[in-house]
Amino acid sequence: MRIAFVCSDDESLGVGYLSSYLKKFGHETFLIFDPRQFNRAYAQNKLFSKIFDIKKENIQKLVNFNPDLICFSVLTANYQWALEMAGLIKKEIKAPIIFGGIHPTSLPETTLKNKQVDMVCIGEGELALVELADKLKNTEYLDIKNIWFKKNGKIIKNNLRPPISNLDILPFPDKEMFYEQLPPSYQKNSSIITSRGCYFGCSYCCNSIYHKLYKGNVFFRRRSVGNVIEELLKMKKVFKSEYIFFSDDLFGTDEKWLKDFCLEYKKKIKLPYSCLSHPSFINENTVSLLANSGCHLLKLGLQTGNENFRNTVFKRYETNESIVKVADACNKKGLKYSIDHILNAPGDSDQIELESANLYNQIRPNLINCYGLLYFPTTEIVKTAKKKGLLGKNAEKLINEGKASLYPSAILTAKGENLQGYYRKYSFLLTMIPLFPKAIMNQIINHESLRKIILFLPSPVIVLVKIILNYRIGLGLLPVSILKNELFYFVRFFKTKVNSYIFIKK
Repeated sequence: MRIAFVCSDDESLGVGYLSSYLKKFGHETFLIFDPRQFNRAYAQNKLFSKIFDIKKENIQKLVNFNPDLICFSVLTANYQWALEMAGLIKKEIKAPIIFGGIHPTSLPETTLKNKQVDMVCIGEGELALVELADKLKNTEYLDIKNIWFKKNGKIIKNNLRPPISNLDILPFPDKEMFYEQLPPSYQKNSSIITSRGCYFGCSYCCNSIYHKLYKGNVFFRRRSVGNVIEELLKMKKVFKSEYIFFSDDLFGTDEKWLKDFCLEYKKKIKLPYSCLSHPSFINENTVSLLANSGCHLLKLGLQTGNENFRNTVFKRYETNESIVKVADACNKKGLKYSIDHILNAPGDSDQIELESANLYNQIRPNLINCYGLLYFPTTEIVKTAKKKGLLGKNAEKLINEGKASLYPSAILTAKGENLQGYYRKYSFLLTMIPLFPKAIMNQIINHESLRKIILFLPSPVIVLVKIILNYRIGLGLLPVSILKNELFYFVRFFKTKVNSYIFIKK
């Protein structure tokens, strides 16, 4: 079978695994990739996005490949793009289209109501997709577990199979298919995942959806140390990787596994890396293991410095005392660490943000990343916001359609106050904490007149602060990296246009 994947924005390890698993069973795969220039979170311009649109050229590539099945891996953020692209493809190609990923998994029935979507894959896709590819040319394939189908206007809802228990059975993800179309920086700074799932079900996160979906099954699974090291050796040899991003939701949760891994990593890989973990799994021993093995940056998603808010709204149950202990261990060992913080959550207030600022100023992380809350379909935090009367009339519909971030004015408090307010008010204050000495930040945080000055600073200043902090901790000059990537896509765009013109002339 000839199977095409249609992706946008970034490399997808999930698609890479699907492709390599299909190839293992003799199927041919092909990638259509759209960088969506000027239509991404950090760079949006309607005029330029139309000028640099490559949908037609990508569809022509798809026609030339002549696939038997077309697969979309869909996030809430690219759901509308995927629907548009699938609609255009349907006009040119008769092959069935399947949507998989967290958005269709959250709303399978709603997704299938779109006429351009023929099937939806719920949960993990490797086993289901191979079975579909093996059976697709036969008449009997509508009973495949994990996949919902449409037939005669009705939806066939198949049962869910258990998640893959032994991740070592999976071949390494097909990175080659992405690296052929992505800037060279993706090979230099390469991503890998050592586990699947998460022990926690935070109210704003997709893992809470997977917990409900796989209830009764062990959802968190880990690859063996030997299997991970083998893939890393390939990344060094074949792709010439120089920096590793571990994309796990929770990295190194088992101290024995982490000890064995760090010994092998230091001996055989010897590359700087970053990883994401949780305060519950970080102590002096794990900090030493990470630091001695070459960990360059430990990422922690705290989301707020107010314990009660963290527990009741975010459903995160770590204490501030445990956070201080983790920070002390990192500072003592010299391990750089960053904190993720969410603003504009239901019930956010000046008091909560000032408590967060004081905690962060106490522990002094190397970087604080502030994000405005994004509501994802069927997550518990949507229910919380509805109960508090914080979502506008059409808000949940826009969330389910992947449009909420495009129409922030539709997400309002009961009084009509836009929920973006706290992001504007505190993102700069929190971001700048690592830049200035503790004593200076203490004065700014706790004196309203000084805080007000921050509000009048132009937005380019916060960008400059982020650039300085990223550079100071060794993450390079972000604008330069972005510019290099954009130049790569510019060149690729014009080559595509020239090749398309030559093809038409012939």
